[in-house]
Amino acid sequence: MKLIVQAILLIEKNQKLALNLCKLNFLKGFYFILLCFISFAGFTQELPPVVNYSPNEYAGGNQNWMIAQGENDNFYFANSAGLLKYDGERFQLY
Repeated sequence: MKLIVQAILLIEKNQKLALNLCKLNFLKGFYFILLCFISFAGFTQELPPVVNYSPNEYAGGNQNWMIAQGENDNFYFANSAGLLKYDGERFQLY
């Protein structure tokens, strides 16, 4: 009888150890995946450079109605003051 009780206690102890080991492995995996997501998030969230120009800088009105890009890579803006052309360096009002 004493041997059976010892066997049962040993089985229960082994089950608890196995359960703790499973929990530990799960937490290790969870933290590894979390670390991967956090580290990759910094690389995937790059934003393009944006430059804001005030109406004083391009000498036009304060409202643009339409934007188009020409074959020569210039940008054209239908502005409330007229047609603006941007060649990458400066604006020209027509």
